Amino acid sequence: MRMNLFMSIRKMMARELVPVNQKDACRTLRVAMFLMAGFFLVIGAWRMPGMDLNPAGLLVGWMTLAAVVAQCVMAGLLAQRYRMEKGFRINGQVAWMLVGALVFLGSILGLSQVEEITRAQLRLGCLVAVMLQMNCFILGLLWPWGTETDSNAESQ
Repeated sequence: MRMNLFMSIRKMMARELVPVNQKDACRTLRVAMFLMAGFFLVIGAWRMPGMDLNPAGLLVGWMTLAAVVAQCVMAGLLAQRYRMEKGFRINGQVAWMLVGALVFLGSILGLSQVEEITRAQLRLGCLVAVMLQMNCFILGLLWPWGTETDSNAESQ
């Protein structure tokens, strides 16, 4: 009885949720990353000059914006390395993406607790948090893939 329950849970966790092929997923990720780069560039160019920052803060803002746009472009170029997994599996890529989400949330929550932070500084901190999240995303895309022999050796 227990073995059958375990096997049914295992089958359920390995089930394909949405039938998408690898090539389409990589193409969609590439387009999304390039669109995100353009979005950050347009929003940054629109909002950055109007922020109430001193010249040093503006320099940090423009440099961070340039880094985020470059990271989005790099992630778009690395999109071919994205690997689809069936079911709820946490591999190196997914783990780095989860770490990036936690870093982003932790940064935002930490910034919200800082006293006497201006609205412009908070926006700049959010941009830095996005940059940290993109770092983790790129690390996930660069994470080496496991081979079939590695996965077979671990299961035995």
